Amino acid sequence: MAVFIRPSTGEILAMACYPTFDPNEYWKVEAETRKMRVLTDIYEPGSTFKIVSFAALLQNNAIALNETVDCELGEWAFHNDTIHDAEPHGLISARSVLIHSSNIGTIKLSQRLHSDSLYSYARAFGFGNPTGVDMEGEVGGILHKPHKWSKMTRAALPMGHEVAVTSLQIAAAYGAIANGGTLIQPRLIDRITDTGGRIIYESKTVKVRRVVDEAVAETLCALFEAVVDSGTGVRAAIKGLDVAGKTGTAQRVKENGRGYEDDIFISSFVGFAPVDNPQIVGIVVVNNPRKFPHWGGWTAAPIWKNVVNKAFATGVLNIGARERDTLSEEAMEGYVAVPDVRRMRTSQAVEVLKHRKLEPDTSGEGYVISQTPRPGRMVPANTRVRLAVKPSVPTGGGKVIVPDVTGKPLRDAAVEFAQVNVQFMVIGNGNVTGQDPPAG
Repeated sequence: MAVFIRPSTGEILAMACYPTFDPNEYWKVEAETRKMRVLTDIYEPGSTFKIVSFAALLQNNAIALNETVDCELGEWAFHNDTIHDAEPHGLISARSVLIHSSNIGTIKLSQRLHSDSLYSYARAFGFGNPTGVDMEGEVGGILHKPHKWSKMTRAALPMGHEVAVTSLQIAAAYGAIANGGTLIQPRLIDRITDTGGRIIYESKTVKVRRVVDEAVAETLCALFEAVVDSGTGVRAAIKGLDVAGKTGTAQRVKENGRGYEDDIFISSFVGFAPVDNPQIVGIVVVNNPRKFPHWGGWTAAPIWKNVVNKAFATGVLNIGARERDTLSEEAMEGYVAVPDVRRMRTSQAVEVLKHRKLEPDTSGEGYVISQTPRPGRMVPANTRVRLAVKPSVPTGGGKVIVPDVTGKPLRDAAVEFAQVNVQFMVIGNGNVTGQDPPAG
């Protein structure tokens, strides 16, 4: 199943399920096939639910993205159970915890949040309640109050277990991050006219609530962009379009509701584009994928990529559209566009920002990996632009060890070379297929 929404207005652009049927001969198929499962079917979302933990941590200043988290090489005991990661990680940054979707790292960081706080952010994002979309049959999912939690819920909930959602709820939640922090009610019907063409009903954008501050939304956008650039979502990347998103994979709950199927999974990818001015947010969910590996980054992400790529390539969506920029030319006086200083050295980024009459905020010399506000945003002059910096590795004796970047995306290769102060030249584009001098 899949659903795609315009994040600034809540308009549902597309919604579909497979297997499908012919509505003109609906009696030929079972009722189960006729359901719009985007609204009616709930599932445990897995890692796409990590949006809740990281939003709560950032909003409460309970996390530093450059701090180190021990991910226990992929296996960690919690109460009477063992938590696993899909890929083993040791000491990594909190930022990398989300980019590489470490369950262990996410759970450890989430222990800083009170149970009531974690629950309230999940509710704020719309989980546990119907979205209010103008269609029949929508369910609200399952989100237990803290007094009903098990001993494992503190570990299960942050990684998207012991909670049940609809795909429409997930799309709306990520739409809130894409539009700057406000949850908007999805809507399918634009207007209804009578036989004479008179409008008898016209829907309007309904802002449900502000979930996080705009600065937190900006930071999450940068993190989800990194997921697609170099993390679990690389197969959703679209050439010429900045994409942000998150993968999700969870074992499917048994039909009797007790325990999980051993080898049956629900895999998903949710994302939005373009990052600096999102025009579309959507999710693709695959029930029991037959492809190996079964992870959302391998199964759902390529489908999502195809849908969004065609939406922009055919002109259904316009990259240059700026629905949120409604200021008049007079009102825009004194505003400047935030330049993209990512991948620049700190000193260079500071110079560029000051030239644009913006105030850089950085913690030291290194390599800029993300920025807030996002590139392209119109802001008042002298606005503070926060830079997340990855320090360069000091070199000794004038020599460095050449890193191995073969097979990595160009952006990752650039960061690794910058860390050891090595200049480089690129021939071609995409992932690195070879390097000279060789690694080591």
